[in-house]
Amino acid sequence: MTPHFAFRWRAKGSQKSNLVVFTTEQFDRETFLLTLDEDHRSNLHPDALMVLVPTTRSALFEAEIKKMVEGGSSFRFNTETTPIILITFDDKGAASQFPLSNTAIKLSGDWFDEVKRVGLLHIFRERDVLVRPGPAVHFVHPNGVHSRGFLRAANALVKGAEVSFIAMSLLRYLTEDLKRIWIDSSSIASIAYATVSLRQSIEQSYRPPPIESFSSYEGAAKTEFEHPDRSLILISATASGGLAELLIRKHGLCPALVVNLFSSAKPKAKLEVLCDVSAEECTLENGKSLLSLHKEAACPFCDEGSLLIRFVGDQFLANSMTYTPHMIVAKDAPSSLHETMKALGRKGLFKLRAISTNSDSHDLWIDVGRLVVNHEIDTSAADLVSRYVPSSVTHLVHLGDPDSENFGKLLAQQIADSGGKTVKIVPAKNATKECVGATAVVVASGCIASGSALQAVSRDLRNVLEEKPRIYLGVVAKRAEAERQKNLRNDLIYNDASFKHEVAFIHETSLPHAPSLKAWMKELSTIESIMSEDTFYDAPQAVKGFFEERRAILAEPEIAGNNFFLTDSNGESLKLRNGFAFWPKIDTVEGADQGDVLATIGALLHHMRTSRDKGHPEPKISRTEFHCTVLAPGVFGRYNDGVIQAAFLRLAYPHELDFRARQDLSGEMRRIIERCLERYNDTQGEACAEFVLALATRRLSLQAADLESLKENPAARIMPPGLKHLFEYATSGT
Repeated sequence: MTPHFAFRWRAKGSQKSNLVVFTTEQFDRETFLLTLDEDHRSNLHPDALMVLVPTTRSALFEAEIKKMVEGGSSFRFNTETTPIILITFDDKGAASQFPLSNTAIKLSGDWFDEVKRVGLLHIFRERDVLVRPGPAVHFVHPNGVHSRGFLRAANALVKGAEVSFIAMSLLRYLTEDLKRIWIDSSSIASIAYATVSLRQSIEQSYRPPPIESFSSYEGAAKTEFEHPDRSLILISATASGGLAELLIRKHGLCPALVVNLFSSAKPKAKLEVLCDVSAEECTLENGKSLLSLHKEAACPFCDEGSLLIRFVGDQFLANSMTYTPHMIVAKDAPSSLHETMKALGRKGLFKLRAISTNSDSHDLWIDVGRLVVNHEIDTSAADLVSRYVPSSVTHLVHLGDPDSENFGKLLAQQIADSGGKTVKIVPAKNATKECVGATAVVVASGCIASGSALQAVSRDLRNVLEEKPRIYLGVVAKRAEAERQKNLRNDLIYNDASFKHEVAFIHETSLPHAPSLKAWMKELSTIESIMSEDTFYDAPQAVKGFFEERRAILAEPEIAGNNFFLTDSNGESLKLRNGFAFWPKIDTVEGADQGDVLATIGALLHHMRTSRDKGHPEPKISRTEFHCTVLAPGVFGRYNDGVIQAAFLRLAYPHELDFRARQDLSGEMRRIIERCLERYNDTQGEACAEFVLALATRRLSLQAADLESLKENPAARIMPPGLKHLFEYATSGT
């Protein structure tokens, strides 16, 4: 975490994405570059860099950034073509702009208000100011009305730089004759204090007024507001605007100084709002606002039996938390999953790769090189060429990795076969030099995830080719975030001319990203913990061999084939049997390995965590401050192939397998594990080791009584030595 707040902003009517970096701190080169790197990890390269600081920091930032520009190698983008602008704001919140590079962009109109609006909305989204409780519960507001969602401004007060940004947006309300600042909740006191502190840091002679809380609706009627026409009122959030109206009507407060920080009450035109969220997509559910208000007597959510969440105190803390089990069925899978696995499954393509030596996660990688080498996509490549590649093509650029290079050669051959034309094949690193004079360029990629490599090529070619055609063709687009994939596609096809460039992939699939793939590193750390115990030195060789063999597999940079999961009690790899529910159009599973099952269950869970449909306005698996979906224990009874059970255990988040909050679910899960223990030596208990490992790594959690009951199970005493040792560790409470 850095002392900067960074977000992306597009000017009205423009497709260009500008990176805004805000701070009130002194310039620090290391943290400044870290902020740029953090943005680069989740976004495409910016079209401009805008650095926003108080006027008191302007001289220092101008000097230091100019040094970096002159150095030429500090930024991840080309400073010759990417504008860098310093924006400063004064004690009244008014902005000025100063170009720091050779190129510039024109900022006109109400651009600074737009920058502030987008920054505030970014905080609103990223900090979950809109509290979504899940389908089983809804809220009652302090004024007694009910809604599905609730605005909680305190959620925005996580990072100091973001609080300072909100404070900067409030500076214009600190009039010279202000006598007092009132806040509706002590939870937003930090915003009020940050605002006056920021004003003082710019104008040292400024004398801040006292700050007091009037405790929302409860205190509004009995609070005496002295100097009503010279008091600033900060209301944390509102869906109705009712509190502001009450204060103005009852106490004669100045409407322009009654400010709602976050509001969805757009129809109330006279309401003073810092951040209007009424048009935000995340506030909608099936086209209706989550913040629509209903009186208790006519509340549709109460009629449906939805649990009511009440708030305690003026900080709006909830008084309950619900846990709902979800039984996964075949129709929960994305509609394209079976077609994707029909094309990519049973070929040994899916593998886990360690991200780095110190990472706690893996990346799920698709070995598309096999498809190229085995001539399995020749026909698809020919179709891409005939559909998208113009006759004017002269060059083909590949991303530089072996898979992209081999696919590029295949495309070049298809181009030659279709039109008798030879194109020049160029690695991406040489594109700017060797594509000069090109009339049209094909860019070939193997398997892409974030698409940053494609985006980098796009920028290089934009300078060389200007409006000339670029055609981006790839084997597989492996995406985890739909919004990022959409942004990538828009960035690649964008052109200042009337036409757009082309982007096409033979296969597109959604797979879980790294945070979902921590089970193997957790397994490795658990094994190392077991092997470091003093008693392990004297353990039988069968026990040592069990852990040493598994550690050797996990220490490899790549996990593939049938090494993803622990073996059964006979040392046999877990394998898929025919009739896999999520492969309805595949008659036989012959040739399938554990990676195929992992990819299938990973795509299923990712879809259930991120997708909404008419029948399910919330994702089917979700977690908020008030509601958590857990996998129903019955999932492990319905899908009784050991390899499928292992995939669910590895890919579910720990909170999705945490049954400690409900005795009934914990007991049901205990009974399933007991059956595995008792039948560890046959197909009904083939995933026994994986269940024990899930307990040992604390990815699966039971109530203490159920864990103690498992510990006393007689079957535990006759298991193979290595598995028995792991079980004792799992139930020891270590």
